[in-house]
Amino acid sequence: MLGFFCAVLVLCGQGEASASEGASRAWVSLEDGHEQGTVGSVELDEAGVAHLSYDFSDSKAQEAAARLVLQSPLVVREASFRVRKPADALLRVGVVDATGQRLHEPIDFDHSDWQPVRIDMLAWDYRAGGAGDGLLHPPVTAFEVVVMREGLEALKGELAVADVQFTAPGSEDTPDAAKSVEAEYVVTSFGQDEALGVSGPATLEEGVLSADFSRREVVLVSTTLSL
Repeated sequence: MLGFFCAVLVLCGQGEASASEGASRAWVSLEDGHEQGTVGSVELDEAGVAHLSYDFSDSKAQEAAARLVLQSPLVVREASFRVRKPADALLRVGVVDATGQRLHEPIDFDHSDWQPVRIDMLAWDYRAGGAGDGLLHPPVTAFEVVVMREGLEALKGELAVADVQFTAPGSEDTPDAAKSVEAEYVVTSFGQDEALGVSGPATLEEGVLSADFSRREVVLVSTTLSL
């Protein structure tokens, strides 16, 4: 017999930035000449926020892209950042690996406020160049944000990216108390015959479930019984 329940907690963890501390980096736009079929320009404001301006109205380009180049490549477990975009804009975000392969995954949210995002280095929906195998070949040499022309009502606009951080393998996640909520959930215990498992960005230790909903909306905790 299998018993399942979904724990929908508003509990987020903040990744360590140890992998990015002291790393020399610079934002560039991927205009034609860097990557064919792209358009846009990047400016960095006094607060360190990168602004990618794009204008598809007089271009056949299908995307505008900004690349954060790491002068010292990093071995990375995950990347975190904040992004603000037009509500209807479709984004891809990802990295460039040691072979020059671009690896991206889609990011979809339908508002124009700041959105925190985390991506791991495990599964990609888009790959181009380099090894072309869809697998990350460390170290990471750059971080990328791409806005797609498809679906845009206004062909001219801007998106902003801030607080790009990288977490190295083996780094522990430290919950941000200011963004965390504690709650108690009643769970039926079946004694020694039960086996609990967690699916998603979460841990279950000594009866405490910690979940990071900046990466996934639902965490599944399953109970397996032997009959």
